Amino acid sequence: MNSQTRLKRASDLFASPIDDEVVMFDTKKGKFYGLNEIATEIWNNLETPLTVHELCEVLIEEFEVSRQECLKSLLTFLPGLLDKGIIEKA
Repeated sequence: MNSQTRLKRASDLFASPIDDEVVMFDTKKGKFYGLNEIATEIWNNLETPLTVHELCEVLIEEFEVSRQECLKSLLTFLPGLLDKGIIEKA
């Protein structure tokens, strides 16, 4: 994965907002996932496909984080969401 990787939400999850977070259920795996505020912001922004770089640009507007730190954190965090099937490559 790099900054030009295009990502989107996985299509087979049921998601529901609860306060500032999202809880989702993976029907294929029978697993529940809870997303914290930042992960929820990532999920919300991936309603339409974005590159990691584009996602970072959106997040630095919402949170007090540098572009470099945002990109570094996304490139560390997003592969875990891919592995769990919460997001997928577009």
